[in-house]
Amino acid sequence: DLIEWQMQDYELEPFAQSVLTAKCWYKGKDYNIVREALREMIKSIKQGTMSISEALEFYGKKIALTL
Repeated sequence: DLIEWQMQDYELEPFAQSVLTAKCWYKGKDYNIVREALREMIKSIKQGTMSISEALEFYGKKIALTL
């Protein structure tokens, strides 16, 4: 079982434990916009068109508009 395996890993254990009790963090009106914003954010960071902090600020504001 993947979760059991991750529970044995010191670095992964906190994440494996939380996956069993995690709830959706998004309480806004349009999750599709949020999903696309997260994709765009990752892409812009990977391509180097935005720094991590720029992308977090820009896409964070975009996501906030859906709340």
